[in-house]
Amino acid sequence: MTEARICAAEECENDISHKVWNAKYCCTECKDKPAICLSEGCRARVWRGHSYCKKHYGHLVSQAMSGENHPKWEGGYPKCVDCGKKTRLHQATRCIDCWQKLLRSQPSLHPRWKGGYPKCVDCGKGLSSRKSARCISCSNKFRRGTNSSRYKSGEFVKSQCLDCGKEINNSSKRCWECHLSFNVGENHIHWRGGYDAKYNRSFNKKLKKEIRMRDEYKCALCERDCSKDKRNPPVHHIDGNKMSGSKANLITLCDRCHKKVENRWHIEEKRIWYMNYFYQCLYERGEAIRSREWKSGA
Repeated sequence: MTEARICAAEECENDISHKVWNAKYCCTECKDKPAICLSEGCRARVWRGHSYCKKHYGHLVSQAMSGENHPKWEGGYPKCVDCGKKTRLHQATRCIDCWQKLLRSQPSLHPRWKGGYPKCVDCGKGLSSRKSARCISCSNKFRRGTNSSRYKSGEFVKSQCLDCGKEINNSSKRCWECHLSFNVGENHIHWRGGYDAKYNRSFNKKLKKEIRMRDEYKCALCERDCSKDKRNPPVHHIDGNKMSGSKANLITLCDRCHKKVENRWHIEEKRIWYMNYFYQCLYERGEAIRSREWKSGA
């Protein structure tokens, strides 16, 4: 008894076992309808003339043409001659691990081998650079006497200091004393413009820490506790004069409130309101500290 075949048209379950073996539809009306996938449980639409959707067709092809069933089958990947594992290339004779071990023991087998690092021409030690001809110890010995760079026309040439005119035995431009006096300020190699003149010198890390501890690491605007933040809260100048280092002109703000105050500082009404509010906060905090100290002393 032959198995029952169902029409391939969507929403049609008529039996087509009585038709020819390659029939897919029960009638011409079903043939004009969009076709669906013939795989079990799949109702996806397919192109006319196709029996399976793209997903199931690829799965069937991969099953039918995998391994030895593939027309280009050549016996699979070869095995490593050392450990017996499968290699990743058909032309390889060893796996990656065994190939790296072999290169460590015999580096000349590498396809880009150039003979390795050269050896010192005097002592025969291995060098760390391909451009060198001698090691450091042999190079220092070789540069003495007539092989020195300061030996010219049968005598040693001594250079003079550019500032004091003193004779120097090395290739420097200045003697040690003149070098120390010259390498200061803008002449220093690490000069970055000097101290920022818009802040007072007393406005340093120590003063900022005292202000934060006085305000208990709380923002004056939002009263948020900033003690657990990754960065220390900024210290704001109340009247905007950054050359002032007085504690009565400094207050603690969080990053968000400090940016908000700086962005609105050019508006006169906002600036006056912030100044009055911050001075009032300082006065209230001072009264609270004094009352706390009086209670503890009493």
